[in-house]
Amino acid sequence: MSKYFFASLLTASLVFCAHPSRALTKMDDSGIKDALQYGKTHTLKEIANSPEWTIKGSDGTDAYLMTPYSLVALKAAKAKYDGVELSFEEVKNILTTKEKGIGILDLLPLSCSVCGPTIDYLKDFRFELCQNGNIIKPIEAETDKPVLSEKDHIQFYFTNYKLYFTIHDIDAETPLTLVVISPKGEETHYEFDLGNMR
Repeated sequence: MSKYFFASLLTASLVFCAHPSRALTKMDDSGIKDALQYGKTHTLKEIANSPEWTIKGSDGTDAYLMTPYSLVALKAAKAKYDGVELSFEEVKNILTTKEKGIGILDLLPLSCSVCGPTIDYLKDFRFELCQNGNIIKPIEAETDKPVLSEKDHIQFYFTNYKLYFTIHDIDAETPLTLVVISPKGEETHYEFDLGNMR
């Protein structure tokens, strides 16, 4: 599967489908309309930083679980910012996208930021989802270009990982944990309660 396809999931074609009260189950027409309305009445920043989908880490990092609902809302908010409107028909059309038998409804994307002392250090992070005693590995991982930052006169590098998991490995009703493992073996856990997420 091409990187272009995965990248498209996070840009103009990044829209999923879910019931408004469940993060990973199929949503009906009213659910799509609800997500579109949410996007029209909230800014991109408000949606991206909402505690419903984003968990903040103690060191300034965070993890964002991109549910179908939040992605529709983000796309609607972006359209509003650009002075256009995302239509119901456009969303329905996007949902049919497939490449080599895999469509956007088959993937669960997460975004996770990490930091470290060198660029090479950032390359050696590992990620896994834990749910019901099972460990799920991402099928694809991409990173943004590292950025040099500074806090308390200490310089460090920062980057963002985009992780893709197959949705068929995940129970939509059960909480799951994203485990971020640093090159030193230190673990950071992000807990997501799927059953209570839109």
